[in-house]
Amino acid sequence: MADHEKDEDAFAGEWDIPSHEHSSLSSLLFLLARHSSPVAEAYRGRLHRIPELRWEETKTLALIEKALLHVRAESTAKHNDERYATMTEPVRCKGGMYVDIASVSPVTGRADPCLPRLLLRADVDGLPVEEPAGNPGRSTHPRKMHACGHDMHAAMLLTFVRVVMMWLPEKVIELLPEDAPPPFPTALPVNLRCVFQRAEENPVTPSGGYVLVNEDGVLEGVDEVYGLHVWAGLPAGHFYSNPSALMANSDRLRVRISCCGGHASAPHGTRNPIDVAADVVAGLRGFDARTLGPMEPSALVPTISSSGSASNVIPERAELWFGVRNFLPRGRREEWNGQLCQQVTELARPSPSGSPAATSIEATVIKGHPATINNASRVAAVCAALAEFVPHFESAPLLGPEMAAREKERGLKIDGNARPVLGGEDFSHYLNARPGAFFFLGAHTPGGGDHHAPSFDPDASVLWRGVMFWLAVAYGVVDDLEGAGGGGEKGGGGKRAKR
Repeated sequence: MADHEKDEDAFAGEWDIPSHEHSSLSSLLFLLARHSSPVAEAYRGRLHRIPELRWEETKTLALIEKALLHVRAESTAKHNDERYATMTEPVRCKGGMYVDIASVSPVTGRADPCLPRLLLRADVDGLPVEEPAGNPGRSTHPRKMHACGHDMHAAMLLTFVRVVMMWLPEKVIELLPEDAPPPFPTALPVNLRCVFQRAEENPVTPSGGYVLVNEDGVLEGVDEVYGLHVWAGLPAGHFYSNPSALMANSDRLRVRISCCGGHASAPHGTRNPIDVAADVVAGLRGFDARTLGPMEPSALVPTISSSGSASNVIPERAELWFGVRNFLPRGRREEWNGQLCQQVTELARPSPSGSPAATSIEATVIKGHPATINNASRVAAVCAALAEFVPHFESAPLLGPEMAAREKERGLKIDGNARPVLGGEDFSHYLNARPGAFFFLGAHTPGGGDHHAPSFDPDASVLWRGVMFWLAVAYGVVDDLEGAGGGGEKGGGGKRAKR
């Protein structure tokens, strides 16, 4: 049996839901998201086993492309007579892959190009981390691991595409009570561009987000942009964002030190680059607080130190790398990075040129992702759309017997004023060009490690909530969730499903 057929089997089954429990759009979307859990977990499991590093995501994109092509073919075959949306074939570009989903007008029966287009993005690359041998379903690629949750991001967006193109029209027809009042999701209120992006991690060269936005033209025709990231440090199943800065500038400082080297028995005849490196590390401790002030969130952390190859040799060279994180705006960021490089030069105190102990030092800031700055109104719109689902976490019939106890106890918290974090994220390139919002989905597992650690183990039971998030965005941010069908030329809320 093919993988996609296994996924379809995971979704099949009886939905024994009393009619009064799904008399609103939000309850139907909630139900679809909840039933998508095994499929999202299946996608995630397959992606988790084949992590690939930035710009090497060949197998990953092939798997995603195959899944998207299957959804497109099945949707066309099953729902061609009454289509709720059309979907393009996957479009390959340098920065990744995307599909466009267009809402079909109930009036004309054709795609409506006048609707706003939202871009929904998932990153797909892994990290150079060795996954512990005992992990179930562990990576099959040595020294590579999905240690930041990008496998979950891709799985949630893939499952959302499947819900919209296959299950939404199919299950709505099955579940709508004969006397249910409109509006119901007979058409998307927006057009969508679902992006599966390469190369988000470690931007020592331009990232996939930068390339998609600035070279591939992925924002052409896009009105708003949205992103979601699982977060291991936040309580599982809840959503967090901020109306302004959510994530930081993620720059790197590289320091290269050159001396003449020599014999370990004659340190007086040379200058040791390791000593210089130690002076730089010590001298930069607290530099950010001294220059930016104690109220400015920042981090300046030594992360790599390399020098020497033998215990009886004073090396010629040393190299240091620092992580540089802050929320400075563009102009101030450039200015402060210049101050930082100047401070390194002064700390090295190079000897006069031509002396046996001559030292040269090169300090370079390599710019990473800019700060991730949300649009306040878009954060508020997503929070309002998600809030429509809160009452359904008290409904045992909607949750189903296998989920009811856990999900009712967990509930749903939505925090639109969460504390910013100093992590970096290249969704910032999208937000610099279009209004939108970036959210965290809490995925804490007791005993699990932090992002980028071998012990990283996010709670996979939150995957269906990520699908719910995308449904909330698609049906809720343009208008209130219950009225998303709209009616008239722009909407389609007046059309009822055939039975």
